[in-house]
Amino acid sequence: VRLNESDTYATLPEARQRIVQKELQDRKLGGIGLRAEGAAKFNAVQRKLSDLSTAFSNHLLDARKAWNMTVTDNVTVRGIPQRALAAAAAAAAQAGHANATA
Repeated sequence: VRLNESDTYATLPEARQRIVQKELQDRKLGGIGLRAEGAAKFNAVQRKLSDLSTAFSNHLLDARKAWNMTVTDNVTVRGIPQRALAAAAAAAAQAGHANATA
């Protein structure tokens, strides 16, 4: 008997039935119920997806670290707190921008 066809399931309130349905769906999407060949392929795809996700995150972090913006007018930074501007100027000076000021 399938869980969602059992007598116990039928007595659950509608909200709990939705929770059970969602959990069953999540398990199915997670590979539960696949035969050996399908499970092996599913696991390989999951590993590949994990590797790609990690690589993407690493590339994104590298790009964020490498990005910079040189601002030469006060209008662009209007509204930014003075402490933040001072920190940005210090970082720019450390990166070799000798004329960096807040």
